[in-house]
Amino acid sequence: MRRALPLLNPLAPLALLVALAWPGPAAAFVYLEHGYFTDRACHAALDRLAALPALGHDVDLTARFLALALICPARPLDTPYCRDGQKQATALMHVLGEPPDEAGESPITAGDLSALGDHISRFGPVRRLPRADRDGLLARMAEWLFLDDDGVGGVVGDVAEEQCLRADTVPWPVVEQDIAAALVAGAVPPQDEALRRPLAREDAPQGPVDPDGLFSFLNPHYLDMVERNASHFAPAAHGHWGGFHAAANAVVERGCDDALALDDDDLDELADEAEKSSGGGCRVVADRLVERLDTWRHAAPERWVAPVRLSLRALTRGQAPVLRQALAGAFFGAALEAAGQHYLQDQFSGGHIRVDRGTLDLQESRYEHNTDGEHGVLAWLVTGAGGRAFVAYGDGRLLGPRAVQGPHACDADAAPAVVTDCLVRHQRGLVILASTASFVDWALGNPTQTAPAARCDDRPG
Repeated sequence: MRRALPLLNPLAPLALLVALAWPGPAAAFVYLEHGYFTDRACHAALDRLAALPALGHDVDLTARFLALALICPARPLDTPYCRDGQKQATALMHVLGEPPDEAGESPITAGDLSALGDHISRFGPVRRLPRADRDGLLARMAEWLFLDDDGVGGVVGDVAEEQCLRADTVPWPVVEQDIAAALVAGAVPPQDEALRRPLAREDAPQGPVDPDGLFSFLNPHYLDMVERNASHFAPAAHGHWGGFHAAANAVVERGCDDALALDDDDLDELADEAEKSSGGGCRVVADRLVERLDTWRHAAPERWVAPVRLSLRALTRGQAPVLRQALAGAFFGAALEAAGQHYLQDQFSGGHIRVDRGTLDLQESRYEHNTDGEHGVLAWLVTGAGGRAFVAYGDGRLLGPRAVQGPHACDADAAPAVVTDCLVRHQRGLVILASTASFVDWALGNPTQTAPAARCDDRPG
């Protein structure tokens, strides 16, 4: 069932986000950008969903909200996302037992599920879903629920642990200010001349880069990733985001037992080792999720807990069998929605807008990808509420250092560094609004939307 969400005024222009349908070699945004913006959008979605009167009464909405609560960082990102080379955000889907600084491991959150799109190619096991039927992300997530005090290991652990190593130049308070402003008032459009005059701006400052080149070659998914690289470029990226969003809804609607081909024996063994109940994969997962939610209600902000307090109490007392049954499916659905955020965000990256990955060889496409990401390209975003122009930068520049401080309304007559600062802030706003809208639409059970066409051009319109 689709639901309307009238209270999302700042998100309204993007709640029906559709294709940035432009052609387009390499990663778009870096791991840390995908991770941070996805986690921050997850929090913004919880804030908006917590204001709905139906939350705590509608079983489907409540299950989806609680699932997001478990994959989102459990606390607001009041402190820098990275500190001393270590990610600080933690979620109840993967418990380290100690603060990240002491554990020496990277906690897995919704942001990692999104960022891993450049490193994994298997997301199952989802029954009757081609290319997602083999064990992958969802199977690993079920195991991570029982990894108390341990890192996740493997390629995922190796890459995740590297994400904050080069984040010392990120101006975290400035980034948070830009995001908070966009969530309240929308992304303030730049002046038209600032958009259309390339000489009015300059290259965006370089932020963190991915230190994971070696992992690409050691990754058992490497050949799959090379083969599917074009899926990260528009218009294919839009289709992949839509596919993940639809699959995330389908898993919830079908329920865990029908949708997921989890290994019951392996999960029963994990439950036995943890001295918890067994009796089938989905039941084991649901029981574990209820335990984690009991921890979450003591750690999360009151504004998120209050609307679902009675539901949480009923779950812990074994008095909400329908909600408990829905919870496991919602958890895995939320994971697919977070994974799909990767492709949604790829569509906002300058290097993925007009590079034709299908006609250029790797060297040519990489050169154009890097050049467009550095210099920025004029892009035209089409949504169900109309179109909007913006300048798209890529590859670390959403979290780049701030050379100057400019006003929110970009003035083409200002110094180029000031114009560039303003354009980057505008791009941050669009990315967070789109990502938040996608999470909210999923939580409401809404499908993706379609609209005419979109393009990246020197003259949008």
